[in-house]
Amino acid sequence: MLIDGRLAALGAVAVGLTVTWLQGRGQQRSAAAAARHRSRHGGARLLPRGRPLQSKPDELSLVSYNILCQRYANSRRLPHVFAQYLDPDYRWQRLQAELTCFGADLVALQEVAVDRWLELKEYMASLGYAAVVQARAAANGSDFMLALFYRPEKLRLVWHEERSRVLLAALAVEAEGPARGQMVWLANVHLEGSPYRPNDRISQLRHGLQRLEHHIGSREAAEAADVIICGDFNSEEHDSPYWLLRRGRLERNHTDACCPQVPTTKETISHPFALHEAYAASSHRQPFTRKVGREHAVLDFIWCSRHMPVSAVMRPLQPELRPLVDKCFLPNRWHPSDHLPIGAVIRVSPVSDAQAAAEAAAHAAAGRGGVTSPEDAEAAAALNGLARSGSGSALSSPRSDANSNDARPV
Repeated sequence: MLIDGRLAALGAVAVGLTVTWLQGRGQQRSAAAAARHRSRHGGARLLPRGRPLQSKPDELSLVSYNILCQRYANSRRLPHVFAQYLDPDYRWQRLQAELTCFGADLVALQEVAVDRWLELKEYMASLGYAAVVQARAAANGSDFMLALFYRPEKLRLVWHEERSRVLLAALAVEAEGPARGQMVWLANVHLEGSPYRPNDRISQLRHGLQRLEHHIGSREAAEAADVIICGDFNSEEHDSPYWLLRRGRLERNHTDACCPQVPTTKETISHPFALHEAYAASSHRQPFTRKVGREHAVLDFIWCSRHMPVSAVMRPLQPELRPLVDKCFLPNRWHPSDHLPIGAVIRVSPVSDAQAAAEAAAHAAAGRGGVTSPEDAEAAAALNGLARSGSGSALSSPRSDANSNDARPV
């Protein structure tokens, strides 16, 4: 019996040592996997929300945010939200606080209300930003539009163009350093929100990418260009826009799970940009970027050229506020929109003086020295007039054209 007891004790010790060894091996493997992930993706840091997104001279910090048009911030569409948190003045105060904290070089906004555009523009100017806006959409009767804010000391606007649900821009880096003179091509998107129109989402994205390629000049130049595609895609990782951006190609008759009977494209389409998604460069996986009631999804993304390393990404939601959002959803006391802002710090490619001079000459020769066409100027003037008049009846009802949101806004 004594021997049996000793054997049992030795067996227990052996089992304990084995378990401890296996746990240690598991932790080592997990650490090694995390290290391989950081090495493979460049080790992007995770930055807390609420602190400025600081960047080096050869980097750009960017925030993308669907701020929820006030027209759709009502108890009928958002019955789970307390009325005081839908009040326009309260939401504007919270939005101001958030915009002040971002501190980014670029701020891409979606669902900017036309009737508050001048107020927003003036506030962002007080923070040191210049602006370009989707003026034609507003002049055509849409309730909201896309806007892009940039810091003139860091970037110079060279060109911009408006498409359906897409705002395109080319910005030259002005900051002293190895990236001075480099052109950054950007698309701020807010794709169709109806789950029954996935083909419209692909059409809007496709045409925006085609216009970028056209203005860059050639497929070869587009492959080498510094490109950023950001915004509210109204689609998830398994949907067509994500596939098109990640793979560079979408096969004919591709369908999405939301609407399997509707092909997103009737022909095979492609684009020349080799892109990666910014948050994939970090170990952080977003739980959601939009949460209305118990429905939640990641709909907002930042894509950039694969040769542009992602230095850091912003945590969309503070950990201490996660229980609040799980209980009260969005919007709430702290968050003025049904979306969360996303952000990243992205490194810009270095450029030689000869290359910068050649690009400047090419733009001048193509007549792109100015940033505004006569049509854009006319639309901007109409926008300013409508906004000053309090938006009037011309803006009170949405149109059923490509720039309006005749489906539920997301």
